[in-house]
This record gives sequence, C-alpha cells and structure tokens, in this order.
Amino acid sequence: MGDNEAIKAKVINLLKSAERKTPLQSATSKAPQSIVGNGNIQAGRDVNINKREVIRNEFTPGPEHITPAQARKIQKLVEKAAEIEEKAGADRGKVFAKWWKRVKDQYGVPTYLAIPAHLGDHAIGWLTQQVAIMRPKLRRTDNASWRNSLYTPIWAKARALGKSKGEVYAIAEERLGVKVSSLTKLGEQNLKKLYNILMAMD
Repeated sequence: MGDNEAIKAKVINLLKSAERKTPLQSATSKAPQSIVGNGNIQAGRDVNINKREVIRNEFTPGPEHITPAQARKIQKLVEKAAEIEEKAGADRGKVFAKWWKRVKDQYGVPTYLAIPAHLGDHAIGWLTQQVAIMRPKLRRTDNASWRNSLYTPIWAKARALGKSKGEVYAIAEERLGVKVSSLTKLGEQNLKKLYNILMAMD
C-alpha cells in the first residue's frame, strides 16, 4: 500500500468514527410527542388541546309530573316574564337563564318538567303572578307592549266567562263610568282597573 493509499484509508476511518459519534439529533432537539389520555391531547411540545365532553341527562316525565299542557303554559309564562325584562332593558340570554333558575329553585327540581303533578297549577299561578308584578316595568319603558299585555288576558277572560265585546264595554261603562267602543280608548288606570275587574269575575 502506497503513501496515498494509506492516507485515504486514514481519512475514511476518521470519517466513519465521526459518524458514529455524531447523534442523529442534537441534544436540544427532541422528537415530536403525542399523548392522548382523559380527553387531553398534547401534540408536539407547544400545543395542548383539551376536549371537553358535555353529558346531558335526558329527563322523561312520568304521570307523577306535570302534564305536557301544563309544561307548555309554564314555558309561555317564562317567555313572557323574560320578554318583559328584555323590553325593560335587560339582556335576553341572562333573563331567560334567570327565570328558568327561579322556577327550578321555587320547586326544588333539576328541570321544570320534574315539577310534581300536584304543583303544576300552583306553578302556573305563581308565574302568572310574577308576570303581573313585572308589568309596571313595561308601562314605563314600552307602553304599547304594556297595554297589549292587558288586552290579551282581558279578552281571554271574557271568552272564558262567555261575554262578548259589547258586554265587556258595558262592564267598563257600569264599573268605571266610561263609555268606550274599544279598549284602546281607555286610559292606563282604567285599563288596569278593567283588567282587575275581569280577573276577579267567576
């Protein structure tokens, strides 16, 4: 073997030795990691994704709970209460959550559908009272809605009593001393008085 061949052999051996000592990755570089467990996923070393699973328990009411008809009435009354507060300036999402919480707290149930059957009419009456208490809020902020909130129950009560519009106007004239051909002609105080009169009639 000549001198040139000996030098080449040494160079090759040195290169091979250097390759064995050089790590495939630097000490500061680490392989990507992926860890999955308990809904947490870690991808790489700087991304952390937390998958939240929401489990909703479905409730099926039985004969010991309020009827579908009572549930619909309660739902409409909650919507009415929330609507009044919304028109008075409250946040829509917050007032709905507030009223559903009030109903559940009032009867100690996880959902209004779980209200006991014997308390169904009580819940409807309680909510009706709450809506009536809040009506003055509309009177100041949305007078048209306030008046409409009285027209509807007045005519509903008149139908339940079997009275015609003419008979309702006659009641207004007799009890309030005001002759009208439309409830829209009544002032605020007389409209509220007529509402109270009709609601107290059997």
